[in-house]
Amino acid sequence: MFSIIAYIFRQLFSKPLKKCLILGLDNGGKTTTLQLMRSEINHNWNGEVGHTLPTVGLNMARFQYKRQEVCFWDLGGQTALRSLWSKYYDEAHGILYVIDANDPDRLTEALGELEKAAAQFVTPIKVCVFLNKCDVAADVGPLTAQLDAWCAQHLKHPYAVLYGSAMRPRIIRGAPTTAAELIECLLTLHQTNTIKSI
Repeated sequence: MFSIIAYIFRQLFSKPLKKCLILGLDNGGKTTTLQLMRSEINHNWNGEVGHTLPTVGLNMARFQYKRQEVCFWDLGGQTALRSLWSKYYDEAHGILYVIDANDPDRLTEALGELEKAAAQFVTPIKVCVFLNKCDVAADVGPLTAQLDAWCAQHLKHPYAVLYGSAMRPRIIRGAPTTAAELIECLLTLHQTNTIKSI
C-alpha cells in the first residue's frame, strides 16, 4: 500500500528528467567538466578535479539539482565518434558544448561541429557554449566576443557563452561561480543570450 502512495506522490510532484548532452572536440575537457558537476552537486568536491582519460563511447551522470533530476551524457569527441552524437539528439533538452580555449587552431573545426549538431534539431534546444581551460589560455576576452558573435549568426537556438576552467574553476579572476552555473544555464536558458564567466 505504501509503495502505491509513494508512486502516486512521485508522479504528481516530481519533475520530468532533463537530459543534456556534453559535446565538443576531443581533449576539450568534456569529461573533466562532467566530473566537476558531479562532484560539486554531490558535495564531495575538494577544489580540484583529477585527470581523465579520453572518452571512448560515453560517460553518464545522473543527479538531483534543485529538485530537478538531470542526466548528462558526455559523448566522445574523436572524429570517429562524432557520427554517434545524433543518436542522442531526440531525447536531449540541452547541449553543453565544450571548447578548448587553449587550442585556437581547432576553433573553426569546433564551431563547424557545433553548427552541424545544432542544425539537427528542428525544435529549439538550449545551447551553452563553455569556453574551457581559460586558466591556461591567453586573453579570452576577444575569443568570448568572437564566440558570441558566431553564435548569434549561426545558431537558431537560445544560447549562452560561458568561460572558465573545469579543472580549476576558482582560479579565474572574476569567476567566483561553480559548475552549478552550467547546470542552471541548461535548465533555465530562454531566448536571452549571455556571456558569463564561470
